[in-house]
Amino acid sequence: YPQNYGLITSEGGKTLLHALTVALGGVKSFLSDHVGFGGGNLLTIQQYQLLGGNLDKTKKLYVYGGAGTGKTIVALQRGGKIRNKLRCPQEGGLYVCENQPLRDGGEQKNICQGGTRVAFLKASFNGGEHIIIDEAQSFQDGEGDWYNKALTLTSSPDLPEPGFFWIFLDYLQTSHCFPTGLPEAKWHDPVESLTKVVRNANSIYSYLKENMEKIVECSTLDIPKQRLKTLLRRATHTHAVQGCVEIVRRLDRNGIVRYVAEHCHTYLKNGYSEKDIAILCYRDEEVRAYYGILTSEMKNSNIVLSKMEGAREEHAILDSIRRFSGLERSIVFGIIPQSFSFQKEIFNNILVCVASRANLHLHLLFGGEKQV
Repeated sequence: YPQNYGLITSEGGKTLLHALTVALGGVKSFLSDHVGFGGGNLLTIQQYQLLGGNLDKTKKLYVYGGAGTGKTIVALQRGGKIRNKLRCPQEGGLYVCENQPLRDGGEQKNICQGGTRVAFLKASFNGGEHIIIDEAQSFQDGEGDWYNKALTLTSSPDLPEPGFFWIFLDYLQTSHCFPTGLPEAKWHDPVESLTKVVRNANSIYSYLKENMEKIVECSTLDIPKQRLKTLLRRATHTHAVQGCVEIVRRLDRNGIVRYVAEHCHTYLKNGYSEKDIAILCYRDEEVRAYYGILTSEMKNSNIVLSKMEGAREEHAILDSIRRFSGLERSIVFGIIPQSFSFQKEIFNNILVCVASRANLHLHLLFGGEKQV
């Protein structure tokens, strides 16, 4: 609690706790991808300040945030605040991201209309006065100029006043080498930052920080290194749970399957459920290759594997790292192939992408003879 809460009398404290209990009972959690239980999402002070104050008047904004700082939480909350304050219909606000699973998660909140970048480019969305872009570092400009379309919609002369156009991104989780469609970083203005990490356990955050520092020192990608160095220097971590990171190298496919099946069985025996588990591969082809043999190996544990699309919430997830962007699970197995396209350029970025999806337990499994 804030320090001045200590001034509350005993009777006032009871009243406060009663009010807090009522509030928590009526608010669904934005804190994770879990569905089936409710909870209040208590924002960090930094997240709260980003959603209120003078920023209500900031129509166009870039929000930089490192892994685990709650960008998607704030993006969705921002959409809700726009809708409530301006009393606009659900279709008046657009939440746009790269991948369908993240879009589905946003739509389930019933805050605003959701769409992937590709769908956004194909549809008219004439009613979209306000646009929230999430995980913009994952975007590509191959199918068209999504940025100018969003800018045109939110600044249309037909609107009574300019709409909100907020872009959330993390260059340290850039997982490809293609143009994103964003303006150069020097044109990003104004910029706000999220620096307090709230998602990951201590050991996972330490691993993330080590790899993020490698990116800003050595990356050959076109990223604003100086701005990212400042962001990392300001980053703080508040998680009190230690968690664990386990790295295993030089495993063939059968070895990886046995490792994942055995550890999943152990986690279930220790009280975790299937919905706590995500198994992430680098490519969709690997997802398809692992699905059959993992399903067979896990039959004895009665574990059902699903891809994110159409997955029932109680199932374990087997999908690609990119498609799981913006989501999270308590236990994550990341399967890293011996080699992949643009490996030299994005290797550490891929490690950050997969590690940041884990709340408590992270297992990184490297195939072949790859050394890390």
